[in-house]
Amino acid sequence: MKRIPRIDGARARLWLEITWRREGLLPFLAVLAMVAGLFAWGVSVPRASHELAQQQDRLARVQTQPAEARPVLPPAQAFQTRLSDPAKTSQALRRIFALAAEHGVSVSQADYRRVVNRSADGSRLPVAQLQIALPVRGQYAAIKRFALGMLTEVPALSIDQMTLKRQFATSNVVDGQLYLSIWERTPENAP
Repeated sequence: MKRIPRIDGARARLWLEITWRREGLLPFLAVLAMVAGLFAWGVSVPRASHELAQQQDRLARVQTQPAEARPVLPPAQAFQTRLSDPAKTSQALRRIFALAAEHGVSVSQADYRRVVNRSADGSRLPVAQLQIALPVRGQYAAIKRFALGMLTEVPALSIDQMTLKRQFATSNVVDGQLYLSIWERTPENAP
């Protein structure tokens, strides 16, 4: 029968001192980091599996519930619900310029053009479009937040085209041109 070696405290201490003198602090830090990693893994895996089980339970509950019956509008009717009243167009324009100021985007003089849309046979459609050419200047992130803010706060607005140009690769300032449309009901079709 083989004897089990006994751990001798003096030998272990001697081995630690020799290793300390030869290798320095690095092996001890490596062992400490490995123990800390194992501890963190041992703590995070059960928590993550518990959260995963909760999410799976929620998903199963949602999938078993009957879907709410929402009326689905035809595309043309859904589009018409988003149209702006012609009387509120100036309010939308003021909101666009206020958003530019809030996001630190400078806006030069804008150009406006009203277009009354016609069908293929030449008859007027119940939709008018205010086209806006908006020269902007600012940081890229500010212009992006400005564009997202416009789409969020002015529901009848569409961004038709966006052109951004930087003078130098290292420059934070971007010059751009935004082409927007505010879609509105024609005055005879306003509610």
